[in-house]
Amino acid sequence: MALTQTAIYTAPRLGNPTWPRLRLWLARFIRARARTDQIERLEAMSDAELADLGLTRDKIVLHVFRDRAFV
Repeated sequence: MALTQTAIYTAPRLGNPTWPRLRLWLARFIRARARTDQIERLEAMSDAELADLGLTRDKIVLHVFRDRAFV
């Protein structure tokens, strides 16, 4: 005589509300890491305002990522 037991495990579903919130969080995280807000703010400045900060347009990205870029 043989005994057989079958157990099937199904993972609980996360539901739809979780995925939109996750996508929103991920988009915010990526935007924050990319520092696009700082770059856009500096690019919107005039050349005179950038000169007051000691920057030129071609150095904006290097300035924003100065803690990460070792140039």
